[in-house]
Amino acid sequence: MRATFNKTWLWRVGLSAALLNVGAVHAQDVRALPTSADVGGVLTQSLQNPTDMNAPPPEGSTVHAVGASTQNHPKMDEAKLNVAPAPDSMKSSQAYSWNAAEEDLKSIKWEAAGTFAGITAIGVKSWKWGSSSFHFNSEHWFGKQTGSGGTDKLGHAFTSYTLTNAFAERLQAQGRTPERAALSAALLTQALMLYVEIFDGVSGDHGFSKEDFVMNALGTGFAYLRQTHPRIKDLIDYRMEYKPSGYKGFRPLSDYEGQKYLIALKLSGVKSLKDTPLKYVELQAGYYTRGFSKEAKKDGQERKRHGFVGIGVNLSQLVFGSPEPQDNGYEKAGRFFFEHIQLPYTAVRKNSDF
Repeated sequence: MRATFNKTWLWRVGLSAALLNVGAVHAQDVRALPTSADVGGVLTQSLQNPTDMNAPPPEGSTVHAVGASTQNHPKMDEAKLNVAPAPDSMKSSQAYSWNAAEEDLKSIKWEAAGTFAGITAIGVKSWKWGSSSFHFNSEHWFGKQTGSGGTDKLGHAFTSYTLTNAFAERLQAQGRTPERAALSAALLTQALMLYVEIFDGVSGDHGFSKEDFVMNALGTGFAYLRQTHPRIKDLIDYRMEYKPSGYKGFRPLSDYEGQKYLIALKLSGVKSLKDTPLKYVELQAGYYTRGFSKEAKKDGQERKRHGFVGIGVNLSQLVFGSPEPQDNGYEKAGRFFFEHIQLPYTAVRKNSDF
């Protein structure tokens, strides 16, 4: 029996879950703030003695400073009214809301709609959505007896990572702060990837996978970290390299036999090296598998998992130089491409099979 879902409902469920997690992070800051009753005691005393805010209280009276007692707030002076600005975490929770999320979604509605349509088309055509009743599937991470040796797990992380970066940079181009842009992008990406996972659940070839769900979150989390910490973004990329395996034509999203995933440490992001020739060099470490597909098995290939380290050329730095505020759209798009896609034959590597 084929499951059907209301897409608006799915979007709100995914967004609600993510916002609840964000709210939990800020809850501790809110509990630490003074109550209205605490502040009220100070304001009453101030109105009774308007000429001298710093005067000591009348004998026998009790004045409450900001907070219920100095034991709870030892740094506050009981004889003074010192109302400090709200902490940054409180400001963030007040600034970000359903309205902010909906406003950001509307501002990139065409990008989001195009992504949704593309995912749906691929899911129906390549992932056999609707071919089964809903079910869960444990895919066992990177084991040798799994469907692709874990390459698909790195693919989930990469897709989530790339979408989050793309949405975040689009929102920043429209004037959002990096923090707000990254958060809205993360929520939208996770909603889309949850949509993918739910409909994988009605695919005879897949099923809802907790491993995929975790890798989606990790990919988005790393993208959020890069977007909100420029030094990390300057230093580290997560990339996919693709060379068609010969079994499926040009299908970079599903041809696991032709994929490699890697982390690149860019020496241009090291302060002491960014003005030297070493800025064009990067250190790489990655993983790929071969012999796991049905086609490779028929071809007599043995299942192998490969790890590698290497030295590569920082093509983004070589072609476009260091990022500048006045960069045009062409330069920004080119950098984004090279930050996410590793071209074959641009690195020297040492492989290890296991």
